[in-house]
Amino acid sequence: MDKVFGIRLPWPDVGENWSKRERVWPPKSVVDEVVSEGCHAIPKTKSGETSSDMWKYSFAAAEQIIAHHLTTKQREVFLLVKQLKKKYLERSEPTEGLVMFSGITSYHLKTTFFWLSEKHGPSMFEMDQMKSIEAFFDLLIEFLEKEHCPNYFMPDVNIFERLWEKEEVFLYTKDKSELKKMRISALLKLTKNLRMNLPNYLTSDLLNVMDESHKMENKEKLKEDIMPKGFYERMEEYSKMISTFTEKSPTEATGSCSGNEKDTDCT
Repeated sequence: MDKVFGIRLPWPDVGENWSKRERVWPPKSVVDEVVSEGCHAIPKTKSGETSSDMWKYSFAAAEQIIAHHLTTKQREVFLLVKQLKKKYLERSEPTEGLVMFSGITSYHLKTTFFWLSEKHGPSMFEMDQMKSIEAFFDLLIEFLEKEHCPNYFMPDVNIFERLWEKEEVFLYTKDKSELKKMRISALLKLTKNLRMNLPNYLTSDLLNVMDESHKMENKEKLKEDIMPKGFYERMEEYSKMISTFTEKSPTEATGSCSGNEKDTDCT
């Protein structure tokens, strides 16, 4: 977890749209709590820099408050989405023989998840988790097709802007515009493939991504406040009992999506 120096600020004018727009979720009490806590200003640095005289807004504290009010079912769906990303969406192949990190991070997933929850509320997750996962990937695909994933608090800010950066692939091309289109196109293809064949990806193989050390690390870090109690046990039961957790391998079913065990979460 990265730590940065920040200055606490009152809720900014640029966040007024978030505090006043119509929504199903989170409830007004949570919105009021977020606004009362304000946000932070943190240094805006480029890759490799250690100092800067420029600043940017950080809504990390606001995100933590909102995350704390997720229901158990919402948390379980989000954790399943993160495991799918970790196993199947971490690497892409923009051109034949050129394999790179796809650039998708937990921050992109969290932002998409907040937008989905705001529109539909917790009831959708309570009724049908499978449809909730499908709805999540439908929204992510929509953002990828538009090449714009709006910041949850400042929608005019596109958090996909840095999706194609920080890669040694610059040795391949110095054209950022070309690289952006290559990377998003490859990620879009992967995501559409996963969405169209989702039951084939929800297999017991997902449990292999959550090794024992990962489980213990998260349980200790989150102290069960964010990680639903008994989640891992239910995951194991899902793999045995729920029909969508089949024993068929995604690679056998589609032949075009490979897994990767390395996590590149960016929050």
